[in-house]
Amino acid sequence: FSGHELDWLDALVGSVFEPACGVGAACDAEVGEDFDFATRRALRKERAVLRAMARVDGPPDAPRVGAAGEPVWPAGWVGSISHAEPYSVAVVARANFARSLGVDIEAERPVSQAFAERVCSASELGALRTLFADGQLGHGAAVIFSVKEAVYKLRFPLSGEAWSLRRAEIRLNEGDFMATFPEAVAPFEQGFQLEGKGRRQGGVILAGTWLATGARGTP
Repeated sequence: FSGHELDWLDALVGSVFEPACGVGAACDAEVGEDFDFATRRALRKERAVLRAMARVDGPPDAPRVGAAGEPVWPAGWVGSISHAEPYSVAVVARANFARSLGVDIEAERPVSQAFAERVCSASELGALRTLFADGQLGHGAAVIFSVKEAVYKLRFPLSGEAWSLRRAEIRLNEGDFMATFPEAVAPFEQGFQLEGKGRRQGGVILAGTWLATGARGTP
């Protein structure tokens, strides 16, 4: 295995975050497929995180695991991790740049109509019908799901609370997205908007978002 085999994924993750963020990727081919699923994922996660940290001169430490299974980052740092077999990706930044980050990677495959209706609001489904051709709604809903997962991962460290993915309303626009909270959802005020970017390439969907330190509309 050569590290250059992941250049495309590193570039993909980097394309949805600011240059101040460090990004990293890892895959099963480099950690070996003789391990069980959980061990492979843990090894990939560690490699992705260490690569991301190295790119922004961060500490060579993997995050601890919190009570809810969330990553707990070293003091002065924020980050996010995601997995989609056989890949893991990580993004990190100094806390004086971002208050929180959210990244999500998914295999690019359509979701069912039932799943789409569970994740998406009626207005989101209506907007998707204008963006995606007939028969492609499941692909569009998969993008919405990935975006909402990235938003969820950004918000969870700020509140410590689980929440329904339907509490954020997503609008897609040529590789960018806007997440709006129609109701107040701690720590965000009613109507708070969060920007981000999404990509589809190499058989994966990648979504990323960040909350700048000191952003308006947050405590």
